[in-house]
Amino acid sequence: MSDFERRLSDEVSAAIPSTTPPFDEVVAVRDRRRNRRRGAVAAIAVVAVIGGVFVATGVLQEDPVGKGRTDVASSESPSASATKGSGRTFDPALPLPIILNLAAGDRDLNPWTSCWSGPPDGEGVVTQTCSDGMPPKNPVAAGSPDDVEFTFPADGWTFEATFRPSDAAPCAQSFTVPVEKTGAQTFRIDPVGPAGAWEVDVFGRGPQGDAVATFAWETPTAGTVPPPRSFMSLIEAGDGGEVQAPSSLELLFSGLDRSPGKASVAVTVTAANGNSMQLDTERVIGHECIAEGTLSFSGTRAQARQAARLGPAPFTYDVDLTLDGTTYAGTGTWPTDQRKDEAPYVDLTFDPPLPAYE
Repeated sequence: MSDFERRLSDEVSAAIPSTTPPFDEVVAVRDRRRNRRRGAVAAIAVVAVIGGVFVATGVLQEDPVGKGRTDVASSESPSASATKGSGRTFDPALPLPIILNLAAGDRDLNPWTSCWSGPPDGEGVVTQTCSDGMPPKNPVAAGSPDDVEFTFPADGWTFEATFRPSDAAPCAQSFTVPVEKTGAQTFRIDPVGPAGAWEVDVFGRGPQGDAVATFAWETPTAGTVPPPRSFMSLIEAGDGGEVQAPSSLELLFSGLDRSPGKASVAVTVTAANGNSMQLDTERVIGHECIAEGTLSFSGTRAQARQAARLGPAPFTYDVDLTLDGTTYAGTGTWPTDQRKDEAPYVDLTFDPPLPAYE
């Protein structure tokens, strides 16, 4: 990438407003922003691949509420592909809807944030469209069924659901859980937390990219509460498999029983050869509110690069988190504990367990 392409990529990325999703979706937002950077570069570059020529174009747009977009293509459209079992056709070049399968009938949820790569056209050109928006003020109401089933008309997708109280302050506790897959394109969401009114953000990732949409649900029964989640990003593999740390340390916690008044963390990184170092960290206090029960820490880029030069992989992360005077010892290993589809984030395991919401 030339300096000009890099500057253009950064400027385009900065010009597109980011979302303010629940904290559990920080990883997804990071992935979307990386996709936008790749798309910006692809918009001005032709990439030649041995054995053929692949031309990629990145189309960047802001479409906060999906206005002006047609999800359902006519059956005569040469780019339309049939949705299995639905009797409907969709334009695969556009982000597909999440289709709620309700007792009263199907309801489409149009993604309010997505990055989507359509199929190549006749000349082998692939267009990627990224849009960042905000959750709808009046989301589709699912009513109060025991569970909510939905269809996504594409194969190879997985989903998570983040539950946010409908009538609570924007910074209230939220819960993120994996969505159960019941078929190639069908899924089910069960209640989470206390019975009541929730807004549910459904985030999916698959071969075409990622997307998030929202609906409202009055859960009739209480559901299980997921345990706290914690993960750390520092070391990652370069394009050639080499060890690198192009960004600063990121350390994320969610699902805690509360947001502590005082919180600090000590992070030590150890390479396979035994060389180690402790990294300086700072608690992230955003300009916007941070959801109850979540914490974030960051480090410096210079120390991250120094850590990558300690030696060969695997790298062990030792994390001592102190919350209001109580210390919890956590550990994780890169790349062994790297999160699937969310590289280079590593899951951390704590002893004693982190305090959970009850």
